[in-house]
Amino acid sequence: MPKAVLKKNYWHIRLEDPAKFDRETFRTQDVGRKKHSMRVAGVRKRTGKWATQKWMLAKSDVELSRGTIAGKDVKTQRIIQSIRANEGRVYVKKYKRK
Repeated sequence: MPKAVLKKNYWHIRLEDPAKFDRETFRTQDVGRKKHSMRVAGVRKRTGKWATQKWMLAKSDVELSRGTIAGKDVKTQRIIQSIRANEGRVYVKKYKRK
């Protein structure tokens, strides 16, 4: 089950442990509007195939709702729905409102 962690300007939704990937193969791809939604992918050590390691969603595009995150725009909502369909509910980890 993925957990969302707020780091500076982005929510990081980790799908898999980065140790399972070849460290030098990580690539970040912009998805949708520039610098709003980004997919971090890498080559798995075991299989040698590309896979998504985590998603980075702009803080301004996400809102908190009952211990989970929700998208404010259509593109972010689709990404979160896709994660939920494949991985389950996205929980917020150690987030304190200021």
